[in-house]
Amino acid sequence: MCEQIIPFEQNECFKVNILKIEQTRIHYHPNALQIILVLKGNLLVKVAYEVFNVEEGEFLFIDQGAVHILWSETETSIVEVASLNIKLMTDYYQPIENIRFRNRPFKGSNFQLKEINKIREKTFKRYLVELA
Repeated sequence: MCEQIIPFEQNECFKVNILKIEQTRIHYHPNALQIILVLKGNLLVKVAYEVFNVEEGEFLFIDQGAVHILWSETETSIVEVASLNIKLMTDYYQPIENIRFRNRPFKGSNFQLKEINKIREKTFKRYLVELA
């Protein structure tokens, strides 16, 4: 696992990058909240003990300090990564560095809570097995 510090310029609130993802190393960003939007392909994201399947046109949040890995099983995915400078934002709103975003698939009216609850239940059981 490695620490990757996003290089913000002085007083720069955010950076936006377009990346081609095959597989990243396990890493975390101690200084940035990231929003990942999949522009092309299908992206798998493991954050802590949860795995998210992010399809084209969907997005998710990677919290500051969250250990994660990104990969694409079938093809190379093209993603837009918006990194928000948490250090600069704490100057304006102190509690922001303690806020954690909860990811849920956003598909408008097609959102299916039952499937998500099944996935969470399986993930929780797997987490318990890994702890034992």
